[in-house]
Amino acid sequence: MTGNRRLLLLPALAVLLALLSMQAKAQVSVTARDIPLRKALSLIEQASGYNFFYSNTLPNLDRKVSLSVKDKSVSQTLDLLLRGLDISYRISEADKQILLSHKAPENQRRSTQPPHQKDTYTLKGRIRDDAGEPVIGATVMVDGKPSLGGTSSDLDGRFTFVAPKGSVIRLSCIGYSDQFIRLTEDMARDIIMHEDITLLKNAVVVGYGVQEKESIVGAISTVTNTQLVNSGTTNLTNALAGKLSGVLTFQQSGQPGANNSTILIHGLSSWNGSSPLVMVDGIERSLSDIDPNEVETISVLKDASATAVFGAKGANGVILVTTRKGSEGKPKMEVKVNTGIDIPLYIPDFISSYETSQYA
Repeated sequence: MTGNRRLLLLPALAVLLALLSMQAKAQVSVTARDIPLRKALSLIEQASGYNFFYSNTLPNLDRKVSLSVKDKSVSQTLDLLLRGLDISYRISEADKQILLSHKAPENQRRSTQPPHQKDTYTLKGRIRDDAGEPVIGATVMVDGKPSLGGTSSDLDGRFTFVAPKGSVIRLSCIGYSDQFIRLTEDMARDIIMHEDITLLKNAVVVGYGVQEKESIVGAISTVTNTQLVNSGTTNLTNALAGKLSGVLTFQQSGQPGANNSTILIHGLSSWNGSSPLVMVDGIERSLSDIDPNEVETISVLKDASATAVFGAKGANGVILVTTRKGSEGKPKMEVKVNTGIDIPLYIPDFISSYETSQYA
């Protein structure tokens, strides 16, 4: 009978231990003195198991704070930490997430509160991206009037904002294009924010990716598709002639099919071979097999930095070829026709077979 009682007590003890473990996890003990608010939030993350979400534009993130709590709840800890910092928070227990947002000072909220409620409208909505996922921390404010304050979307992308009639509401978030809504009545909107994809101009293709030209410290030259096509030749090795500084091309024959040029970078470096390494879309191959119309850009690495990426093969320089790829838009067709007529100016008279036998 005693054994049965022990067996019945085991599940109860397990449940009690689980409850005590959950309660222990919910308590926070943190001691910090004169550290930035960012670091204090990181310490609370480690102690509580919650994840913070906030914008880098949030005020007072670099302000020095001090905190000393023991066995306090997360909400009590945040109340002490954020006191007087104009930052509000929302806790999602299910996801173990905490969203921080800007809270206008009390005196500013009183000064910007319209005298009559009928002079304002309320905009409610939910902000999502193209994939239907909520946009967290998007800023909602009156365009051009930051003094009226603003709000931000929560963990579900939802927000509520009150503004004067006729105001233009601006919704912005890093990585997304801004959205504008004119407030003419109380309204609820399901807003889609599109990703803002910025194309880098004047970029250079290197062995380890694509970088902006201003950030490259090595000697690199670049030629584009337009320059190659306008050269008037269908042989890519010949089309490079005179297009890149420090790149020499030598065409030793004009015979069809054997008119490829020899390419040297900064002259002859070795009697055993001075040809540069050619990489086409990351694959080593010959330039003579490529049509100039298929090329997007050609970058040439001319100094010793090429050996850091390609090893000994890059000792004589590296030619990086990026081929053209499809793009969205209307179909385009381009036709080029080259014609030529050869007319002999003088045709000699040939002797007959009888005259040939006389000379034999």
